[in-house]
Amino acid sequence: MPTNIKDKALQDRFLQAVKGLSLRFEVADIAKATGMGEPTVSTYLNSGRQVSRPFLRKFCEVYGIDYDLISSGRKGKAQGNADHFSPDQLYAMFMSVSDKQTDILKSIESKMAQQDSQARIEKKIEEADANLRLVLETLRTVAVRQEADEEIILHSLARIERKPEKELFLDAGRRKGQIEKVANKHGNKPA
Repeated sequence: MPTNIKDKALQDRFLQAVKGLSLRFEVADIAKATGMGEPTVSTYLNSGRQVSRPFLRKFCEVYGIDYDLISSGRKGKAQGNADHFSPDQLYAMFMSVSDKQTDILKSIESKMAQQDSQARIEKKIEEADANLRLVLETLRTVAVRQEADEEIILHSLARIERKPEKELFLDAGRRKGQIEKVANKHGNKPA
């Protein structure tokens, strides 16, 4: 396993170079070309084991890749511009970076969608609160109207019975009894 950032960067450059070769059987092909055993090549490619400098030098020599570019990330002084990553290698490196950027963009889009959903939920809650306030206000209005209607009924009862109004306002139970009494007297059943 790479032990520090520099080693990880070296390993990443090596793996990108391998990917850029577009080999059909990476382990077998590289092992055969470099004379290294397949198990060793496999550990370099698959387990993240740090590639050895001698192997890296042989790998670069066999595949025509700038050793300094892979080992340090900078072009070697002795090498001309002809020794560099092939177009396929550069494309593979670009695609790797592009895939990472795509993943980051998807993550950002997902976060934005979550925030949008949360905003819509909060808006629905606010609308529900407003509706609830409207229902409560309507209930209060109905209760006030009901009280007014009861007063009108009691005033009417007082006139029908020719009794003082204050007798009809003694308590709620007596009011109900008065309404029933008048209703029965006139042949109506109270609701």
